[in-house]
Amino acid sequence: MATVLNRPERQVNLTVSWETYERLLAEHEGNGSVRFTYSQGQLEILVPSVEHETLTSNIETLVELFADEMELDFIRTRSTTFRREDLEKGFEPDSSFYFQNAERVRGNKRLNLRKDPPQELVIEIDITNESMNKFPIYLGIGVPEVWHYSDDALSIFTLEGNGYVQRVQSSIFPKLTASALTKLIGSSLELKRPLWIKRAREWAQELSASD
Repeated sequence: MATVLNRPERQVNLTVSWETYERLLAEHEGNGSVRFTYSQGQLEILVPSVEHETLTSNIETLVELFADEMELDFIRTRSTTFRREDLEKGFEPDSSFYFQNAERVRGNKRLNLRKDPPQELVIEIDITNESMNKFPIYLGIGVPEVWHYSDDALSIFTLEGNGYVQRVQSSIFPKLTASALTKLIGSSLELKRPLWIKRAREWAQELSASD
């Protein structure tokens, strides 16, 4: 059991065709323990660690708590595969959400970025591997906001013009700051989950009620 809990992250980088990328996706469909990122012939295959997945789950919880307090509709698409063959780009984020476009994609079994809007929030966690190299992919597809967690801190990037700009606050949740999120994520690794959830919900309620 200890071996499973301490599973290290593994990453492989390959040069493959789009057809090979799609074949690998089909072969691993439903396997959430493997992530594929593709950009114009370059393929990254990542097997995330338990720490990686725990952080992803905790950040998702914070997003959902705050959305609930704001009575904001959302759909969590987590690490769903998104791809555009015409751009030769595809990715599986650690997590992702729709908010304003939730109703447009609700019920879709497969999302097609040639006709469906991109996710409005993408979450990326770095433990041993750098995910900043995915930003050109998100830019090409038009993801409005990315939360990037690395070195025990969360950073918020919003799409502006031809690139991403780091911001203090979220454009989706205007009262939500990167520093507040960083503190809450840190406490999620220290407190028992029921207590952490209680405190995170109280924080979300107070923030939502503030002027």
